[in-house]
Amino acid sequence: MKKILFLALILTFIIAGTNYAFAATQEENDENIIKIKKIFDISDDFENFNISSSTDIYGFKTVSYSWSKNNEYINVMTDSEGNIIDYFRNSETEEKINLTSKEEIKKQGEIYLKKIDPELLHKYKLKDLNINVFSASASLLYNRIVNGIEVKNDTIYMTLHLGSKSLSNYSRTYSSSYYTDEKFPSKNKIISKDEAMKIILKENPFYLTYFLKYTDSDNISYVPAYTQLKKSPELDAVSSEFIYEPIYNTYMKATGAGDNAATKEASSGLTPTEQKEVDRVKGVKSLEETKKFAQDNFDLKDMKLESSYLNKYDKNIYVYDLYYSSDEGGYTNLQLGARDFKLYSYSSYDYSSYADSVAKSSALKDSQAVKIAKAFIQKFNKDKDLDLENPVIVKSNEENGETTVNFFVKKNGYYVFSKGVTTHINNENKKLSYYNLSDPDVKLSEMDKDVIGIQKAESIAKNNLKLYYAYVGDKPRLIYSFELNKPVIRAKDGELLNMNGDVDTKGEIVYENINKSKYKDELNLLKSLNIGLPKTLKVDEPITVGDYVYLLNSLSDSYIEYDQRNLKDYISYWMYEDIDVDNLSPNLTRKDAVKWMMNIKDFRKLKEIKNIFDKEAFTDSNKIPKDYRAYYYLAKGLSIYDFDEAAPDKDVTVEEAMHIIYNSIFK
Repeated sequence: MKKILFLALILTFIIAGTNYAFAATQEENDENIIKIKKIFDISDDFENFNISSSTDIYGFKTVSYSWSKNNEYINVMTDSEGNIIDYFRNSETEEKINLTSKEEIKKQGEIYLKKIDPELLHKYKLKDLNINVFSASASLLYNRIVNGIEVKNDTIYMTLHLGSKSLSNYSRTYSSSYYTDEKFPSKNKIISKDEAMKIILKENPFYLTYFLKYTDSDNISYVPAYTQLKKSPELDAVSSEFIYEPIYNTYMKATGAGDNAATKEASSGLTPTEQKEVDRVKGVKSLEETKKFAQDNFDLKDMKLESSYLNKYDKNIYVYDLYYSSDEGGYTNLQLGARDFKLYSYSSYDYSSYADSVAKSSALKDSQAVKIAKAFIQKFNKDKDLDLENPVIVKSNEENGETTVNFFVKKNGYYVFSKGVTTHINNENKKLSYYNLSDPDVKLSEMDKDVIGIQKAESIAKNNLKLYYAYVGDKPRLIYSFELNKPVIRAKDGELLNMNGDVDTKGEIVYENINKSKYKDELNLLKSLNIGLPKTLKVDEPITVGDYVYLLNSLSDSYIEYDQRNLKDYISYWMYEDIDVDNLSPNLTRKDAVKWMMNIKDFRKLKEIKNIFDKEAFTDSNKIPKDYRAYYYLAKGLSIYDFDEAAPDKDVTVEEAMHIIYNSIFK
């Protein structure tokens, strides 16, 4: 009784100090605390408790409750009606995995949804489930469904611990509790998908384009593909107007490098060895020559050079990256070709001009914006493949006071997908503030003529067009939006491609002769956790280095894309000792399987450890190379490698690789 009175007294003082920010009465707050403790199994032995409230700029009120003791912390956030919108708990949990299948994980997620609010089970549908074996956790993503239609930006995200089965994180889109089903517009008055597609195609048609693919050796090939030159804005399904307001919290699954591939490549700095090699290339200008060119051709008055780098931009292209700044907070950043001063990137920022443009938000005519952009490009880019006669204008954004004008590369009469020049023009001072060139240094053969027609491609795109609800501004709206943000349709057969140029299939893990494997049960258990190679295999066939590295990566992300061609782009080079990222096709040997498994367990740089190990641990201990010795004995001691023979140079089979992975998880 004293405890309850003391807690009530604390709450009285806190609430009094917040200008009555809580919408609930004292009794309701007490009830919320009791309800929260029951839902999340919060015990009475926490040493510290706090409660606070806030109201965001849109008037949305939240109440936060937090408990802490020692190294454990819990925070729960509700809206003013007591609906739980956020939960976080950090605490030590058992490492042994007890949730051993996606079905068990799904059921556990439903248990928590029901505890938090039984209505959630009927309002939300599971969209994605991802398992991280390293952290012994699973993340689940649910989307709200209203009138049988997915709400594009209303989600519930939760993280479960696979050992304790406990909930460690839960978050729900803030606005979901405010927008009851009755507030969603009826779909009775929407335009048809055919009508929507006609409007979209008029604004943003599909073209037959070169879609570039990059191989391990940096060779560039292409796939003929039907694509749009820009991302289509969402279309209001009732008013037939495009929506240029942001649609917040839209869920997008990662699909690889995509449109950012050039940016990633451009930022890779050269090592001293590469720098020395580049300097040998005939025609590379000196830094002093580059600085002089910059001073002569750009407005750098009152600016000083802060940094300069020689970077690799593309396979055969090196650029000088120059960064200038002023005392007033402005900056100019240039990327100039190291051989010819070709401009690859330019951005300039002047605080006073930016503030004026946003404040005044002057309308800049499209024709003016195009003229400014073309004049700038013609001064610094003599590329004849750039189609300057057909600019693509993105609607002016009044929030940042800029107009975007894009020009695309055209080769042999066809556009090259996502390659060209992007420019931003300040609407107020009518100056170009941003320029970026993404132009491959590649010769492309004549376009393949054995392709499906444009009408067929448009029909495939229409099938990818979906009807959604979305929160736009302050209300739910019915919208038409492509399921894939920017559909890429392979022109030879109409297959939808991902941004790597591959068919984005959800490969199934299939073992042809699994009944012959002595590790059958282990393989099936791992398969239930989505751990395995997404293709058909024989358990006794050799596994390649690339496939093994993919499996090790998938332990922390079960939805990592199976793409051997781009594997080296998403592995961390430092993680795997002595791996040749440019040659991942050889069969995996046992010695490398052991070393790389121990590498991901954070055991590295053990080559020089003295030989103090028990030679009886393996029947052929004398065959283990010195550099691998410590890894073998560690793996043996941890029951990860439990074979009698070390057999360092023996090829590893699929079932053996999976057995090693199983041991690393469950032993």
